[in-house]
Amino acid sequence: MIIRKIVPSFWLVFVMIACLCFPAATSEECVSKPIAADEAFVCGDVDGDGVLTAVDARLILRTASGLVHMSDIPWKAADYDGDNMITAVDARMVLRVSAGLAVDEPEPEPITSKLIQVNTICQYPEYPTGCEAVSAVMALKYYGFQITVYQFIDRYLSLGTAPYRINGVWYGSDPDVSFLGSPTDSKSWGIWAPGLCRALQRFFDDQPDYYDVSYTYSESLDSLCARYIVNDMPVLVWATADMKSPRVNATIHVIGSDKTYTWISPNHCLLLVGFDENGYYFNDPITGECKKYGREESIAAFMGNGSQAVIIEKK
Repeated sequence: MIIRKIVPSFWLVFVMIACLCFPAATSEECVSKPIAADEAFVCGDVDGDGVLTAVDARLILRTASGLVHMSDIPWKAADYDGDNMITAVDARMVLRVSAGLAVDEPEPEPITSKLIQVNTICQYPEYPTGCEAVSAVMALKYYGFQITVYQFIDRYLSLGTAPYRINGVWYGSDPDVSFLGSPTDSKSWGIWAPGLCRALQRFFDDQPDYYDVSYTYSESLDSLCARYIVNDMPVLVWATADMKSPRVNATIHVIGSDKTYTWISPNHCLLLVGFDENGYYFNDPITGECKKYGREESIAAFMGNGSQAVIIEKK
């Protein structure tokens, strides 16, 4: 029961504070006003005065704590929620009723769909491999920043070496640090969440200190929607072009390092902007449109590319 999760925090403290406002009662005093066995009782009216007050809530809380022992009829009156137990939940309910409030706080309606209106940008023809930079700029423009894709790439995106092969072995820069090639080159590869996060951090270093940027590999699409999309915060995610089945392209050795990484194709970065019961909505740089993809294919593509995401948050 959700109520029970609430009790130990605010309401239990509230009940205890309210109870302290009244003089202590002994178990004998509680039983000294017995209700006849055949007499109807008022649920919550433990002291039998015909009114639900904080005194009743106090007696219920003391009983739940083992400080007061009630006879059968007052005990039945104290069991406000009818679960055959006397707990702080019963005290909370009686206190709310005595204050003229509803017994239960209404449950918020579950959010089953949401779509954030974010202007789209197409990566073609200028940036054939620039889906990450384009998605980043869509997010920045949503937050009111005036910047172009060209400016973001030129000023903030670190460019590295695109993978190349020697004697069957692939070598290239680290996508956690820099873009593999150039977004304007159709033969380039891309950049991963940590590298794009670095570029965005360099951008925010030039701005007033109002935003944080972070990346994650541990969130599901549903958790990203629940934490950010419902709060009007679009999220950059890595998946595949057209949500095709992810496949291993190559294992690449980082130049000048012992580190290796596996590149997934067809790698693609999109801006997650919405969801409903059947799928997710993305601003897709390939088409320059807001496009809906099905749940299963989106989850498979997202997880297949490492569940990478970048989040921009207001401080």
